[in-house]
Amino acid sequence: MKTEILISCDEWENRVAVLEEGSLAEIYFEREEKVIGSIYKGRVENVLPGMGACFVNIGLARNAFLYVDDILRDPINIGETEITDRRKGHTVNELLKVGSEVLVQVIKEPRGLKGARVSTNISLPGRYLVLMPTGRYSGVSSRIEDPNERARLKQIMRRVRPEGMATIVRTAAAGASEAELIADLGVQLRLWHSILESYKRATAPALLHKDLNLVFKAVRDFLTSDVTAVYIDSREQYEEIRSTMALLGPQYLDRLKLVEGPGTLFEQRNIDVELQKLLRPKIPLPSGGHLVLEHTEALTVIDVNTGKFTGGRNLEDTIVRTNIEAAAEVARQVRLRDIGGIIVVDFIDMAHERSREQVIATLTEALRRDRTRSTIQMFSKLGLLEFTRKRVGRDLAGQLRSDCPYCSGLGTVMSSETVAISVLRQIRDRLSKNGSPIKRLDVVVDPGVATQLVGWYHDEFLKLARDHNAEVALFVDPHRHREQALVEEARRMRVAPAPSSVIETDLLNVRLPNPASGVAEVNGYLVEVKDAANAAGQRVKIRVERVEGNLVHASLAEPLAGVARRRRERGAIRGVSAGEAPIA
Repeated sequence: MKTEILISCDEWENRVAVLEEGSLAEIYFEREEKVIGSIYKGRVENVLPGMGACFVNIGLARNAFLYVDDILRDPINIGETEITDRRKGHTVNELLKVGSEVLVQVIKEPRGLKGARVSTNISLPGRYLVLMPTGRYSGVSSRIEDPNERARLKQIMRRVRPEGMATIVRTAAAGASEAELIADLGVQLRLWHSILESYKRATAPALLHKDLNLVFKAVRDFLTSDVTAVYIDSREQYEEIRSTMALLGPQYLDRLKLVEGPGTLFEQRNIDVELQKLLRPKIPLPSGGHLVLEHTEALTVIDVNTGKFTGGRNLEDTIVRTNIEAAAEVARQVRLRDIGGIIVVDFIDMAHERSREQVIATLTEALRRDRTRSTIQMFSKLGLLEFTRKRVGRDLAGQLRSDCPYCSGLGTVMSSETVAISVLRQIRDRLSKNGSPIKRLDVVVDPGVATQLVGWYHDEFLKLARDHNAEVALFVDPHRHREQALVEEARRMRVAPAPSSVIETDLLNVRLPNPASGVAEVNGYLVEVKDAANAAGQRVKIRVERVEGNLVHASLAEPLAGVARRRRERGAIRGVSAGEAPIA
């Protein structure tokens, strides 16, 4: 499979994209230093036998979480530093005490309110090998499928692997010579002994080793024989990567390509456009069906729909074809969005077990290209397919998006009608309060709530003021959050537009009971514009006819055809100024 790597660097962030057959397969961002893979000397702050874990101070904002199965037992002396070997059956308070100092590596990034997860089982990745100084089991990457090559690499590692340590041969080692493997192993051994020396001298908590940044990690981990080219848009990073690869993989030097124009590579290859699609919950399928993806705290749910696709021979064929297409896209999306944890897919119900097996086989094959380990379960009795994908850090949405400041992460806001009813209750409560001297109120709302109050709830709104012999002034604020309606004692002033005056204003995307009317806001007044509904969202000239309480009545000062003509003229002027052809 033809694979390309795009590396874009500027002073604000580093970005890496992996393209397979021209399609975006993986994308990574780095705006701040990552802690995953870093090695610390930590101090145990709390031991919690009931959770089978302890909290370790490694110098970050939150203490790290160390689970009992990630703690090593039985001392092994390496130099003068005591390393331990994992053994099941021990409780956490038998292994560690408050105040104990431990050598730990971050295996999961901090996420939300959770601190980092750490382990005392250290892994040191190199170009061809991963050295595990405290490990017991060695192996060869499952991506190296040639049995002869696997046997060759295993034989080499049996000869050169240090006693008492473990190694994993990486995919990039396919075809590497014994000398190259020994050289890579030597680098990792020197790094390990350097970490041990630092551990003896440092006072906990202390950082002993920080993993490479995203750019160098991408070249180290992703640049294999399948990669046809690596494009880099930073000359500085290009030169540094060339120097690094001259030592680690000189055979790949001719695949490094410099792209002039810092920070422009993603724009040139339309990665930015693809990225915007990745942040949407609805994912179209080529046949016309679609997926809907939703996150919860515990899991990610993906729903499969046929949508517009009706092209199968019969209903079962249509369903199976949609599900198979969806399975391949699900694998692509979890890899692209870096979704971890439990993933539940609600495929369309299938009548035959053979069809379900086809879907699982498609998903399994598509996930084989994923660097992150997944485990697929069988279909449940409810027709749901569950699988897990190892979670390491925040997913793509977690890196690029934050909770909406308006809905606080709910994804929705109260309807205009709901807020309008709440406003009516607030007005009633303020005016009905015993001994209340208030006879004038200001109500400040967004246009949607205002249309409810002067439209559908017009009679109720007037009756409240009339029953309490009070005056209620409605102020419309187009920039106000819908849920932040304000009811308070009158203190605002506004000037009503004069009858027959012509005003240029924007028509708002809200509706009044008369479906033909447009809606505008002028000086805090809501304006009903006769026969202007089709011009919503456009800037128009209106002629004021009369003012009735909180509502201004107006009509268009020019036909809608004239509005359209002015828009075309403005577009033509902008096109000419930008060097484009004017709009006809």
